[in-house]
Amino acid sequence: MKKLLLVAALLSGTCHADSVYLGGWSKHLVSGDFNETHNLLAYERNSYVAGGFKNSFNDNVYFAGKNFTYDLSVFEFGVIAGAMYGYDEQDAPLLNHNKFQPMLVPHVTIKTDYFIKPTALFLGEAVAITFRIDF
Repeated sequence: MKKLLLVAALLSGTCHADSVYLGGWSKHLVSGDFNETHNLLAYERNSYVAGGFKNSFNDNVYFAGKNFTYDLSVFEFGVIAGAMYGYDEQDAPLLNHNKFQPMLVPHVTIKTDYFIKPTALFLGEAVAITFRIDF
């Protein structure tokens, strides 16, 4: 994870990154013994997002996609559409093939005057909070 953070920091300085996402603390809406600290690290440039996180089953998951957003005065609504790799088939059987599966993540960001913006991600049976850092 430290290597990913270093790469994101280097890319942000050389490529003028749009955003970096950090954190990922969730609350699952169903009962179970799930991981709720996800160590999310993602990089967004020109609405394309790539990154990784620890899923609810403590497996590493990597993803890439396109972020479609709609701005309102206080909130930004969006959805990230793409693909991810890392979920075991028994943990996420829907459309999973050799740990690859499609990804659709709705999100809401609170627009602030600061470069750090709280973001809620809606991932299946969980709601996760992360922070988007804009450059």
